[in-house]
Amino acid sequence: MLCESNGAVTILARPRIESTSTHGTGCTLSAAIACGLAQDLSLLEATKTGASYTHIGIENAVPFGKGHGPLNHLHSIAKISIPRSTPSNLYPFTKLLIQENLVIWKDYVEHDFVKRLAQGVLARESFVHFVKQDYHYLKYYACAYGLLAAKSTTFPAIESATRTILNVLHEIGTHTTFCARFGITADELESTEESAATMAYGGYLLDIGLQDDTIKLLMALLACLLGYGEVGLWIKKEAAKPGSLAKLEGNPYLHWIEDYSGPEYQKAVRLGMETIEVCAMADPPSPARYKEWCEVWRKCTKLEKGFWDMAMQMS
Repeated sequence: MLCESNGAVTILARPRIESTSTHGTGCTLSAAIACGLAQDLSLLEATKTGASYTHIGIENAVPFGKGHGPLNHLHSIAKISIPRSTPSNLYPFTKLLIQENLVIWKDYVEHDFVKRLAQGVLARESFVHFVKQDYHYLKYYACAYGLLAAKSTTFPAIESATRTILNVLHEIGTHTTFCARFGITADELESTEESAATMAYGGYLLDIGLQDDTIKLLMALLACLLGYGEVGLWIKKEAAKPGSLAKLEGNPYLHWIEDYSGPEYQKAVRLGMETIEVCAMADPPSPARYKEWCEVWRKCTKLEKGFWDMAMQMS
């Protein structure tokens, strides 16, 4: 339980681990929190990060000797390219990508566009501009998955990419419905000129798709998939809190929120994370290649933030 000076109380709960490798847990946790604070994380974020580090250290410890042995303090710097999945950390590689770029990731998923949408006070013009541009972006997104299908060497991989394209076509129907509610016709939607942010993001996806690293393309596509899933769940969670400014009832953007927090989209998010975890584990990167993957993730996260900047600025 974390009690902050402003009166906020947060309970941090994790699954129990049956292990005797717990010696040093307290000092490890406090040191990990101190490191997070030194990196300018908030007390809450530093505590979450420190608790996760300590928990994974216990999960990855190798029991030896008698009694309670030490947890594994070196799990985050062990000479393995991809972290191992554990019951409490099912998507370690995805988590690693986010932690490597935590500041820009939070700028993306906690953007002012998201907060205003959650409160139902986002300007109608900004939302319509966003939906129009997202309509065009999804063309690039579907084409990128077409490239992924072309690069695939197994029928399951081809099927997975094809299913995503079909999901995008379903999502286009959602955009058309949104626009109809706001008085935007299908012809107007199609004829809207692409913004610079749309062309930049879409062009980058296709550029990555035309390169020879399939996992790099998956990395680029996951930033969008995962981010929208996280935003949808965050809004629903916030709206359920007493006194929260976020709301579902009477929110003009409720349908959008329900789409991205709903079971179908969340299932797609889990499938995307499972796919990238399996691919990365099956083809572990060299340090140089891993750096390239992280750079693709960083750029796509930044482009996602830029997309919402574009909507707010009507540019």
